[in-house]
Amino acid sequence: MRTALLTLAALMLLPGTIRADSPLTSTSFSDAYLDVPIIRQAKDAGVMNQRFADCLSSPLVPVDYKAALCNALGWRFEGKENAKLFCQYLTKQVTAHPRRPTSDDLLCIGYLFALDNYFQPQKAMRPLGIARQDNTRSFTVAIICALVQAQVAFDSDWTRVWQATRRVELDRRLTQDMRPAAKRIILDYMNLYHEDAGEAPPPGKSQEEQEMMPTSKGPFCQSCGMPMEKPEQFGTQANGSPDKEYCTFCYQKGAFTDPNMTYDKMLAFDTGFLAKEMKMPEPEAKKFVESWLPHLKRWKKQ
Repeated sequence: MRTALLTLAALMLLPGTIRADSPLTSTSFSDAYLDVPIIRQAKDAGVMNQRFADCLSSPLVPVDYKAALCNALGWRFEGKENAKLFCQYLTKQVTAHPRRPTSDDLLCIGYLFALDNYFQPQKAMRPLGIARQDNTRSFTVAIICALVQAQVAFDSDWTRVWQATRRVELDRRLTQDMRPAAKRIILDYMNLYHEDAGEAPPPGKSQEEQEMMPTSKGPFCQSCGMPMEKPEQFGTQANGSPDKEYCTFCYQKGAFTDPNMTYDKMLAFDTGFLAKEMKMPEPEAKKFVESWLPHLKRWKKQ
C-alpha cells in the first residue's frame, strides 16, 4: 500500500500530470464561432468531409473561420485522421486545378495533424512554420502555431508553454483577425501557466481589433477582391492580353464589365456572397469585406 501511495505521489508531481488537460485539448475557441452553421456542424460531426474541406480550401473564407472549423473537428485520445482526409482532398483538387498550397492550406494541415495526434505535435511544426513565414501578420496563424509549440513543450518545460502564446499576445504588429471571445478562450487557459513561468500575470484585457486584410498571396482583383489563380480568371486588356489587376468578371477588353458599379454595390455583393455561400452572419461578413475592399485600386479614390 505504501509503495502504491508513493508511486501515485511521484506521478502527481510530474509535469503534464498535475493538469490532465493540455494546450491543444483545452482551448476550444471554436465555441466562440458556433453561430456559424458549418462550424457547429463540424463540432457535431468530428470528421472531415467534402463540405468542410471546401470551406478550409476556399480563398474567400477568413483564416480564423478555418482555424475554428479545425478546432471544432476536435481531438480524440485514440487519434483521428482529419489531416489525412484533408490532404487527400487537396491532392485531388491540385491534380484537377494545379496550384501551390496556400499558407491557409498549410495552417489547416498542421493544426489538424496536431489535433489528430496531440501526443506527437512536433510533426506538425514544418507545415505550420511555412504558414507562419508566408503570413507574418495574422494573429490567428501566430496563435495556432504557438499552441502547437506549447504542446511540444508541455511535457518538459511549462515556462515555454506559457511564453509561446504570451509572445503572440504581446505582439502589436499582428492583425487581430480572430474574434475577441475566441482569443480569450485561448489566452485565459494559457495564462494559467504564468505561475510556472515565474513571471507576473498578464493583463486581463485583450487588444482592440485592428483592420483585417486578405492574407492569400493573390493577386486579388482590384475591383471585387476575388483571388486570381488560373489564367481564365484574369480580365483582358483592349488587345486581348491578360490584365494583371482585374478579374474576368469585372474587366474585359480594356473596360469594366459594369461601368456603373459603385463601392456600395460591390460591398453589398461581396457581403451577400459570404453570407450566403459560407453561412457567415451578415454583420460579420460586411465587417470583413469593409476591412479590405476600400484598399482595392478601383475604390481607393472614393
